[in-house]
Order: sequence, then structure tokens, then C-alpha cells
Amino acid sequence: MLKSCNRKKSLIVLFSVLILLLLIATKMFILPAYRYNCAVKALNVGSKEQALSLFMKSYRYKDSMQYIRQLSRSMQVVDSSQFFTVGLNSSDGTVLFAGDEDYAEEQAEIKKWRDIKAVAAGEGHIVGLKSDGTVLAVDFNLEELQDCGQSDVGGWRDIVEVSAGYQFTVGLKSDGTVVAVGKNDYGQCDVSGWQDIVSVSCGPNHTLGLKANGRVVATGQNGEGQCDVKLWRNIVAVSAGWTHSVGLKSGGRVTAAGSNYTKESAVTFWRNIVSVSAGASETIALKTDGTIAYTGVVKSEAEAFGVDSLYQKLMEWKDVVAVSAGARYVVAVKADGTIETNESRLESKTDSWQLFG
Repeated sequence: MLKSCNRKKSLIVLFSVLILLLLIATKMFILPAYRYNCAVKALNVGSKEQALSLFMKSYRYKDSMQYIRQLSRSMQVVDSSQFFTVGLNSSDGTVLFAGDEDYAEEQAEIKKWRDIKAVAAGEGHIVGLKSDGTVLAVDFNLEELQDCGQSDVGGWRDIVEVSAGYQFTVGLKSDGTVVAVGKNDYGQCDVSGWQDIVSVSCGPNHTLGLKANGRVVATGQNGEGQCDVKLWRNIVAVSAGWTHSVGLKSGGRVTAAGSNYTKESAVTFWRNIVSVSAGASETIALKTDGTIAYTGVVKSEAEAFGVDSLYQKLMEWKDVVAVSAGARYVVAVKADGTIETNESRLESKTDSWQLFG
């Protein structure tokens, strides 16, 4: 009888161990493999947003992180500045606009744009990159801004990425060189000697360039140390804020340089990050689980509702595939193409946006 009981106990233990091993295998291998294969199929049929969401859920499996970085960069379909937010309808290449004012004349011009694959919002102008590598731009009639030639991009060719700052525009060419036009009082447009660049990002008065070897170059205003990035290594994405700079490392961690008055550079302990965006006094990042990490203060909303209330609101966002931080706006794009934002006035103007068809 005793032997029989021991045998039963042994079988129960063995069975429990096997169940546990099966659950572990399912979580670590079977389910990630299934999601990975579904993501590849979704990518093959052109459903980038679904593919990104699935790759993020299996980010430790095979080369999922490589796919995530590529897709998250290509899906930066929204950008914010001090005055407005622009969104790209990836299904037809048209551009959507939302701001404090209607800017009817400028909106009419933007509505004519077609075949756009990327957009950038500057402080007073909007830039659109076309699929053929040419660039369009529209200036906004703002009293506080002057024409510094920031929209003189009609002659640009072979451009693969654009970024816009305070009255200047930067374009990355297919050969890894960089061009710039507009205001250059801090040297923010001194990019003609850059080579082997794979991504660019503009703050109001400084420019970052990510090199193919994972290092970063910077030029422009450096009053807060936002250009002190020479020691950065293994960087896969960069974002220039107003007076700080943020870099995403290959392992999903984040580094920052520059101001930290509102803890906008307090990113040292972030993990599992797939994209970053630096704003005026805040930094927002997309995590592998489709939620966000956030630090700093978006002043307009924080002053109205309090910092804790704002933080809680942002932490409730789910199924996010792209993020953008501006001066007053923090914007997230969800997997279904709809928009989440911190700003109630902007929210009412983006409720109808559908960026994925």
C-alpha cells in the first residue's frame, strides 16, 4: 500500500513538472514562434501595424527586435510641435492637421499633398517626404516667426527622412549624407560634412545624426549639454528635444544628454523600449508591450490638471505603436490607427483620425 501511494505521488509530481515545463515552453517558445510567424505573414500582406503589434509581443524571439525597430521608424506617422500636430494617413499618403487655430490657407495647401510617406512638424512649418524622395513644405503665417528659408526644399532629391526644427529643416539622403536649410544662428544646419548617417532628428536649435556604427553626431545650440553625445555607443534611434537629447540603445535601454529640470532626461532605468520621442520638457517612449514610459512634464496639461493626473492618464494608454512628444502635446498612435493625446482640445480634433486606412 505504501509503495502504491509513493508511486502515485511520484506520478503526480512528474505530471506536475511536465505541465510546468509545457507551460514554460509555450510561453517562451511556442507562443512567441506562433506570433512571430503571424507577424511575418501580416508584414507580407502590407499590414504593418498588425505586424508591429505581433512582433512586440514576441520581442525576444529570433530577430523580432530588428523588425520592431524598422517598423516603428517607418510608422512614425504623427509629429507634434508647439503649435500643431500632423498625422499621415499611410493608406493614401495624405496628411491630417490639428492645431489651436484653423490655419485655413495652410491646411488647404496641405490637403493637396499626395503620396507622402513621412511628415515632420517644425515650429511654424510642416514638411512632407514623398515616396519618390522629393520634399514638400508649407510655412504658417505666424507673427512671431520670419521666413528663414526653412521651406526651400524644392530642389531636394533622394531624401529618405526629414526632420524640422525652429525655422530650419534637415533631410537625410539615400547615400548617408545630410542637407539642411533655414535658420543657422547656432550652427544647427552645419551638417554638410556628415557621412554614414542613418537617421536625423531636430530640436528647436540643434540637430542629431545617428551613424551606421551606432554612434551619434550633433550640432547646434549646446547651452544645456544637449549636443554632448560623443560617448554614446550602440544607439539605434535618436530624438532631439528642446534642450535635451535622447538615444535608444540596441538592448532596449535609453540614454539622455542635456537639461533635466523636470526630469525629462531621467531615463536611465527604462527597459524594453522600442522607440523614443523627446519634447520640450518631457520624454515619451514606446515599450514592447504596447504601453508607454514617460518622464518630465507636459506643461499645459500639467498646469490644468496636475502632474499626477496627467501621468495616470498616459499610463492607461494601451496597444500603442508610435509616439510623439511636442511642446504642449504628447500623442500616441494605437494599433487600430486611432489617436491618444494628453490635450483635450487636440483630442476633439483628432477623434476622427484613422491613420491606417
